[in-house]
Amino acid sequence: MNKYIYELLFKFSSNGYKSYIVGGYVRDFLLGLNNYDLDIVTNAPADFVLQAFKEYNPVKLKYDTVKFKYFEYDVDIAQIRSEKYINGNFVVKFTDDLKKDYLRRDFTFNAIYMDQDGNITDFGHCIEDLHNSKLRFVFDPNTKCIEDPTRILRAIYFILKYNISSYDDVLDIHFEENPFIKCDINALNRIIYKILKLGKNKEFIDFLVKCEIYDYLFKKECDNFNIKPIDFLNDFGYIFIDSIKKNN
Repeated sequence: MNKYIYELLFKFSSNGYKSYIVGGYVRDFLLGLNNYDLDIVTNAPADFVLQAFKEYNPVKLKYDTVKFKYFEYDVDIAQIRSEKYINGNFVVKFTDDLKKDYLRRDFTFNAIYMDQDGNITDFGHCIEDLHNSKLRFVFDPNTKCIEDPTRILRAIYFILKYNISSYDDVLDIHFEENPFIKCDINALNRIIYKILKLGKNKEFIDFLVKCEIYDYLFKKECDNFNIKPIDFLNDFGYIFIDSIKKNN
């Protein structure tokens, strides 16, 4: 851990709060890769974060998340919390229980916590999954993807980006109806955009077919969308999805 990140986390501990890096930075750090997206969870309230880092012009967003630029890092600080979907409503509850924060996350290799001294907290064989190139959901994959269907696309993104070799959880996901109809179209487009930027378009389409979600996204049945995910593909010149499907 470099001195800038240490000093950032020390700001919390020196004021009696706990803080942990989690997510992509820790994942890539353990793989020996660089990552400049710094996700931090803490039991400090947002008002403390806004005051402690006011020189970096922090902005408070939904669920008291605070974002700011810190040297070369894009920092995202959130309170340790639990998340539940109750009768279709998303409910957030702040807590000091790091295990509850772990359970709200998507994949095990994105749910490894590291403190300012480099100590690792692993609640569920997360490091083992990382080093074994295994994508595994933190909780039941069907439940996770019914709550947020874009998670299956995020799974495909990580499989393609990191050449993941074991992903049984993804193949076990089954939807009884189109799960993307109620998705936020911007969130849906963002993850598809990230996947296409990998340049593995044939592999992407193959995964959509393998996971039985191709028709949900790219067939005429998608007319229920106000804006179809395919609409923005003109930027890439990938208008003919069927051609991508058939050709390398």
